Amino acid sequence: MLFGFLANLPNFVFPYIIQKAEISLSGTVLATYPIYTIILSVLFLSERLTAFQLFGILVIIFGMFFVAKPENEKFYISTWIIWTILGSVVIGLGDFIGKVALTKYELNSFLLALAFGSIPSLLIFRIFDRSPIKLPKLTSNFRASIIGNFIMPMGLLSLYTSFSKGPASLSSPVASTYPAITVVLAYLYLKEKINRNQFVGIIMVTAGVVFLGL
Repeated sequence: MLFGFLANLPNFVFPYIIQKAEISLSGTVLATYPIYTIILSVLFLSERLTAFQLFGILVIIFGMFFVAKPENEKFYISTWIIWTILGSVVIGLGDFIGKVALTKYELNSFLLALAFGSIPSLLIFRIFDRSPIKLPKLTSNFRASIIGNFIMPMGLLSLYTSFSKGPASLSSPVASTYPAITVVLAYLYLKEKINRNQFVGIIMVTAGVVFLGL
């Protein structure tokens, strides 16, 4: 149950993070979480880094500077980049905890603990988030929320299945290539605009994530 609770925390962090900035930017920086999963896997699970993975980490770090830098302005650390980096650390830690749990328990047992662990996770977040809960209206935005909350657990199920079959230092980076899809959808449907520096940063971060999976 403890593993399920800890592995669930990233699921509740994610919505708070993506509201801090455009999803094409925050989603890209969040995708750097494999850095922390890999480091923890190397330190505690005796997994090893390749030269490609080390190079990928460097590319991601430089890419995040471009994502965070406004065009034609000096670089500064804005609030959203701090929150998003903290979010990526939490997600990376959650992936690592999930992998540790899967080295001790079968996949079905872990998924059951994950489901029950969502209840105390939700209660803890409500302690810190005192904003009133309003019943949503049946609008297109609400339908999108329902679809998103159905799709994300399916992605987690696939991720933890891969954890049960291979090293987290490889599965996690491959899963984090999702910004390529997120950026395209955000541009087409949310009409989000990104400047040249941010576009270069997104390309660098995405490329770095790919190198992490090699």
